[in-house]
Order: sequence, then structure tokens, then C-alpha cells
Amino acid sequence: MSDTTSGAPQILPTRQSQADADAALDLILGDFVASVTGIDRSNIRRRWQRTPPKQLPIDEDWCALSVTEVDQDANAIQQFAPDGNGSMTLQRHETLSLFASFYGPNATANASLLRDGLQIGQNRRVLWQNGMAYLDCGRLTRVPSLVNQQWLPRTDITLRLRRQVVRVYPIHSVLESTGQIETDAISLSFDTENARS
Repeated sequence: MSDTTSGAPQILPTRQSQADADAALDLILGDFVASVTGIDRSNIRRRWQRTPPKQLPIDEDWCALSVTEVDQDANAIQQFAPDGNGSMTLQRHETLSLFASFYGPNATANASLLRDGLQIGQNRRVLWQNGMAYLDCGRLTRVPSLVNQQWLPRTDITLRLRRQVVRVYPIHSVLESTGQIETDAISLSFDTENARS
């Protein structure tokens, strides 16, 4: 725990889902798209990289990916450890919007491969293994890009995925306590250990 400037303690999770980190999520989604479309994994790229990679040849198929929206359920489930070992598990479900842009001579064919391949349960295995599930997808949009004075074929599609986020917080339970309550009318001692026996 650390103190904020106001003096109130902050509680950060000690454990969370593997796919919760941005970089890990990008890698998982890249593996997923490569496995469903058959595009070489090195040609599935994160969109908006700090150092953009070299532009691929115009006749090569590739894909740029990004999670553009994360919508969460209204309520999170909180569960305290029953043995009082000092933790609380928080579970929340999120809907991720995965924006995929396919480039190259087979841009539309590859986007439709992703759309249709998601109907096969085995193709969703990478998602299942990482606590995610396929929800639905939008239409294919053909939007060629002008790159180096050449029109580069491009087709966009947005998928919606669901995932469960689990975080464990070190919130310590009060197992026993003693003290004195005093008011103008009464004076009362308490001992929770004695109350349990």
C-alpha cells in the first residue's frame, strides 16, 4: 500500500488476468487473427506503434490491429476470501472492439476469412485459452489507402469480443478485535474472540 497526497491509502491488485496488460492483449489478438486467416504472424501488426515498422510491399497481404473501445458491465462481482486470509477478488466482464484493417491484393478475402472463420469453434481456441469469447462482427468496409502515390487495397472490419477481468486486492479482514465503547449512558467492553467461543 502507498499513501496518496490526501493521506488515504491506495490498494493495488496483487494479481490480475494475463490478458489485462495492453501489450499482452495485443499479442494474443495478433496470434488469434493469424491463426484464423492464415496470414503469416509477422504480417499481423499492432496499429499505432511507437516506432512504425517498414511498409510492406504493395503485393503482400498484412493486417493492422487495435482495440479501439472497451465497454464494461455496470456491476463488478466482489468476493472476499472465506478464510479471512486478507484478499478480495473482483471480477468484471468487458466488451472489446477489435478494429482490423487488412491490406494487400487479398484484403477483402482475408477480412471475410476472419469473419467466417470465427463461426468455427476450434478457431476461437486462442480466445478461450485467454478468458475471451467472440461476440459478433460488423460489416466489411473497403477503404483503399493512398500510400507513396499508389492505391493500397484495404478492407476494415470490427469484431466485438468479451473477456472476464479478474483482479485480486490485498484487503485484510478483521479476524478479532477488542475495545471499549463509552457514551454518556453506558460503558461497554467487547472482545470478538470471546464472542465466538
